[in-house]
Amino acid sequence: MKESKYVIKNLKNFPQFGKIKLFECFNKLKAILPFKLQNGVKFIYIKNNTLFFVLTHNVYLMEFKYNLKVIAKLVKELQKVYSECEDIKDIKFFVTNRKSKSKEFKPKETNPKYKENSQGSFKNLAKDEEVKKIFEDIKNIISSKF
Repeated sequence: MKESKYVIKNLKNFPQFGKIKLFECFNKLKAILPFKLQNGVKFIYIKNNTLFFVLTHNVYLMEFKYNLKVIAKLVKELQKVYSECEDIKDIKFFVTNRKSKSKEFKPKETNPKYKENSQGSFKNLAKDEEVKKIFEDIKNIISSKF
């Protein structure tokens, strides 16, 4: 019986799974980027032999432009080692203005239901008449729900 890693390795060699190899190339490229740049990459793709980095914030855009030569050198080295990386002639960066759906926070609507533990039988020791009236109102509300 073959192990699953060998089966997957053989499947990746089929031409219809070429995108998987390209995706692995992007992951390797992201992994060899300097640490301060790795966090800013939302995703990477290739179109017309141009490598596009989609970034998360404008600050990262400035950092990537500043480190363009370093990134180009890393891409060239990656192409030498991994043949699955396509021929990349240009590198471009941009910041997306779309929010990712996976990061949107949607609070769960809850309707907490619980049983009142108090029976409303307590002594009202308040001396001020206003406070005493408030405690009596509370006592009546609790008694009516029990």
